[in-house]
Amino acid sequence: MPHISRKHVKRDVFLRMNDRFIRSVINLGDQKSASSFLKELLTSTEQIMLAKRLAVIFMLQHHCSFYRIERVLKISPSTAARLWRKMEAGEFSHICALMRNEKQKRAFWTKMETLLRMGMPPMGRGRWKWFYDLQRESQR
Repeated sequence: MPHISRKHVKRDVFLRMNDRFIRSVINLGDQKSASSFLKELLTSTEQIMLAKRLAVIFMLQHHCSFYRIERVLKISPSTAARLWRKMEAGEFSHICALMRNEKQKRAFWTKMETLLRMGMPPMGRGRWKWFYDLQRESQR
């Protein structure tokens, strides 16, 4: 779990830092630059945490059950419920709007598969059936 210092920066300093971070992300331009930037900036734990959070939002948007989300992404029931409540409250409206784009949807599933396969040997017949079923369901 990421650690945040107990020493808080002043609000104006935080706003300037946040603005600079957002401008840095916007100016990346292409996927290779964005990938390198995020790999250098975030720890592997932070990358996985953010990828899982995005995956939960996407799966909830496609009406996947909490059970399936918990099982596929290896998250707790409370995490799935917390993100669902936030989504219902409209906190992820921009993310949901981005995910409605068909091209974005295909790219998401490709990256999701890559993330899930990281460090896992391709063994066993039907090992990824659950993933391909989920992908097919979202394309309907």
